[in-house]
Parts: sequence; C-alpha cells; structure tokens
Amino acid sequence: ALATLLDARDLDRRQPLRYVPRWTLKAWAGVARGPVRVALDAQAVGARPTTAGGTQPLPAHVVLGARVGLDRALGPATLTVGLDLDNLLDARYETVRSHVMPPRHARLRLAVRAR
Repeated sequence: ALATLLDARDLDRRQPLRYVPRWTLKAWAGVARGPVRVALDAQAVGARPTTAGGTQPLPAHVVLGARVGLDRALGPATLTVGLDLDNLLDARYETVRSHVMPPRHARLRLAVRAR
C-alpha cells in the first residue's frame, strides 16, 4: 500500500495548486498458483481544487480493479492471456473538470515473450 499526504501550494499566492489532491491512497494484492495469477487494486484520491483560489473542487473518488492472467509455455516462448476489469464499482469521476473517466470496462491482453 502507498499513502501520500501533501500540501502543494503556489508560494506566491499561498493558494493550493490546481488538481493536486491533499491525499491519495493506493493498495494492491495478488496471488499466483501455477500458471494462474489473480490481482486486485484500489486507488482513492482526495478532493482536488480546480481554481487558483481552491474553490470548485472535484470530489474524492475510489476506483477498484481486478486482473486475472494465465501463462502457458509454447515452445521457446511464453504465451500470456489476461483479462483486466477496471472501475469495478462503476464510479463516475473526473481527473480534470468536464473530462469524465470511463465507466466499468474490460480489456483482454495477449502477450508472447521469448524465454
């Protein structure tokens, strides 16, 4: 897990910096058994001011994700197939005002690596 607490300010105006949260928290865990890997991750971000005066903040948000992968030896290479599920709670949030992040979505990954 990783936690950050900061007080980022414009030293000339003594105002909070735009889009910089006061706190963030990231956590992740995973397990592998044989060729199968499963992982969960979470990210929480505090409210962020969007103006130089610190007004009109974007609200805090929490985003969860899950990953599952399977590795398979294939001759001189390793084939990895994975499925990523992001924004499991279908949170509606913005990292920059008026730019809404994607809803719950999935990605299929395929990779071939030489051994």
